[in-house]
This record gives sequence, structure tokens and C-alpha cells, in this order.
Amino acid sequence: SYWKTSDLVGRIGASCQDPSLPSGAMEEACAAFLGDHHKALQEEIRGRLDPKSDLFEEELVPREMCLEFGVCKPDSKTIGQMVDMSDRRDKDLKEEQKLKEKWAKRKKNTAADTASDSDEEEEEE
Repeated sequence: SYWKTSDLVGRIGASCQDPSLPSGAMEEACAAFLGDHHKALQEEIRGRLDPKSDLFEEELVPREMCLEFGVCKPDSKTIGQMVDMSDRRDKDLKEEQKLKEKWAKRKKNTAADTASDSDEEEEEE
């Protein structure tokens, strides 16, 4: 084998230490996933490191592995997609709130202008 099992296990375990991975629940989910699937992950990675394997130097595709391990459903979204959707929704809600405030202010100003116009008309009479 290309790597000793202990080295491979250590490297797989370090995957959850990636600084780009959100902390908290995401780290826990990562650790749980690795714990549940460590043997299958080791085999997948070993195949990609072994020049005699058909998988040698093939890319690990998280979505494919997730489906293969039975963790994901074909129609489930990735974490990245969920974060993007959440960010987009937050942005849209903020924009909507700004528009509501703008229209409320405009409506208030229009009402004030209408009231002052009718006050001026009464003074002219």
C-alpha cells in the first residue's frame, strides 16, 4: 500500500480541520460522517493513490461518494447550495425591507403633501 493505515486515517481525520469548513455543527457532522464511513473512505483514497488501481489519480467527487455511501438522496442539495440559497434569501429579504421602507416613506410624504395642499386650498377660500 502507498500509505500506512495510520497515516491515511490521520489525513482523513484532518479533513474536518479544514479552515474553510464552518465550525460547530458542521465540524460535528463531518466527524460523524468520517466515523461512519472511514473504511469506505480509506478504500476510495487508497485506490486513488495506487498506480495499479483503475482509480489511480482519479478525483474524489463528494456528491458521487455521498450517493454511493447512501448518505445523500439524488435530489438533496449540497451544503454549498444550501448556504448560497440562504445568502440569496437574506439578500432578497433585506432588499424587500428597503423597498418597503422606501415606499412607506414615499407614502407618508405623499400624504403630508396632500394634507398641506388641502390646507392651502382652505386658506385661499
